[in-house]
Amino acid sequence: GFLINQCSSCMDVGNEQLRSDSTNDEAVVVLTDETSKNLKVFCALCGKVYCDPYITSCGHTFCKGCVSSGANDTCPFDGTQLSLVIKNLAVAEQVGDVLINCCYGVRKTASHEYEVDPEGCQAIVKLSCRREHEDVCDFAPVECPNSSLCGKMLRRKLKEHSMNCNHARCPHHRYSCSFEGTNAQVQEHIKTCQYEGVKGVLHLMDQRISQLQQKVDTRDKDIERLTSTIADLTSKLSGLETNSNKMESLEDQQAEIRKEMVQAKKSMGLILNELELVQQQLGMAANIEPQHLFKCNGTFVGHKGPVWCLVNTGELLFSASSDNTIKVWNLSASYEGPKTLTGHDGIVLTLHILGNQLFSGSSDNTIKVWNIKALELRDTIMAHDDPVCTLASSNSLLFSGSLRSIKVWDVQTNKLVKLLPSQKHWVRALMASDKYLYSGSYRAVKIWSLEHLEVVHVLPCIGASVYSLAVTDRHIICGTYENLIQVWDVHSLQEVGTLTGHVGTVYGLAVLKAPGQTRLFSGSYDKTIRVWNLELMTCAQTMARHEGSVTCLLVCGGRIYSGAVDSTIKVWR
Repeated sequence: GFLINQCSSCMDVGNEQLRSDSTNDEAVVVLTDETSKNLKVFCALCGKVYCDPYITSCGHTFCKGCVSSGANDTCPFDGTQLSLVIKNLAVAEQVGDVLINCCYGVRKTASHEYEVDPEGCQAIVKLSCRREHEDVCDFAPVECPNSSLCGKMLRRKLKEHSMNCNHARCPHHRYSCSFEGTNAQVQEHIKTCQYEGVKGVLHLMDQRISQLQQKVDTRDKDIERLTSTIADLTSKLSGLETNSNKMESLEDQQAEIRKEMVQAKKSMGLILNELELVQQQLGMAANIEPQHLFKCNGTFVGHKGPVWCLVNTGELLFSASSDNTIKVWNLSASYEGPKTLTGHDGIVLTLHILGNQLFSGSSDNTIKVWNIKALELRDTIMAHDDPVCTLASSNSLLFSGSLRSIKVWDVQTNKLVKLLPSQKHWVRALMASDKYLYSGSYRAVKIWSLEHLEVVHVLPCIGASVYSLAVTDRHIICGTYENLIQVWDVHSLQEVGTLTGHVGTVYGLAVLKAPGQTRLFSGSYDKTIRVWNLELMTCAQTMARHEGSVTCLLVCGGRIYSGAVDSTIKVWR
């Protein structure tokens, strides 16, 4: 096998000690295939297999321990200061799938290399399952539970040894008697053991200590409950004070926005009049449209965690967040405060509206169904074994994406219709039309026939996972982990271009159609929103107002709404 250590600064000390008994090395990872060294699973700081990979402030990924230890404070690629941002689930998944030899099945050679030990454990396991296997491996060294005099032995020999073991400890070893010996020696020792004569008193003391411990545990729980209540009340009081200040700030912002809108309308009227005069002078038959630049017109605050999804119906905007809630915003002129929908026990990752129903997917592995008019929970679907990342619908079918699976649901009964053929990785993006379902996963966009629920075409993607999708009457568009946006012709399925410019994962896409032109909006880990001209395949504008990664976008009523890791929603026009 190919030897590569895992970052020792991130390893669990208890498991490390057990492993060292067999290999006398730190965090040994022996890959089963020479080609494994070509995988992108090695940290550039320690040169070892990633352990708890995190995306840092520079956009690159390193071991959490390598950054938090302080030994490496600058990025080896661009020299910027390093700080942890968010766990890289995509890389963690790839590292976990690497196949390795059990550490109790390898041995060190004279040249300090490692090779498979034919007399050791022959198991090959995924790196993510390593501890689960090694904790029960028959070749792991263990101690006899009867006495330390027996020495260590392989776990597989422990049962046979226990049946014939002739050693024991003094029955009063729990009271600090350290005597060990053969069974006969222990029986002889008990006759003179200083604890034997007071064992009755010791037993009563044990009972009393047990009673006192139960009372202490009860008091600890009471203290914990009271501390939680105090913290909750303090948080609510702080929230009320903050909301009061924000309401005053919002009123001032609304007044400023109204003034700016009035001034903008006047300026636009003058510009259009001048353009009309120029058009008449040039004798042009077509209308001349000025280049439009989007500006941030406001910010919605209220969530206490990153905003992961935005959807709307009519004047209602729904937002999903890491604070386990869905907030409902009224987009009327008053921009009144939001209402909150609670019920999920995990991060709300995705939302989808169909008719008068709102569907929400969460890291608690469920899909909840809400009545939009009453803003009440109607049903809960136990959907997947892993977080529900994305939702889409067509006709009366609802589609949900998770780890290695896409499920099809009947929206009338909320019953499972079909589990689509097993996927190999996370399905993070779904879009649906009248005839097709589009799914984004690892290095591919799959196109499914809705008539037969089968794959009819696969579009290969550059780089790693697909994180976002958009489909128009002309294009299929995807945003990837490798900072790229790929565009295909929706009819010929031929690639027509690749949009570059972002320096982080493209989490969100949205399309705005206007007479004579189509604008694509993309939100990225690099905290920016880019505006693209799809006719020219060029970037027309870059907008940067968020203080965290832009995770989702929504086009509604001529405005652009963006959600981000900074817990805010911004409005662009």
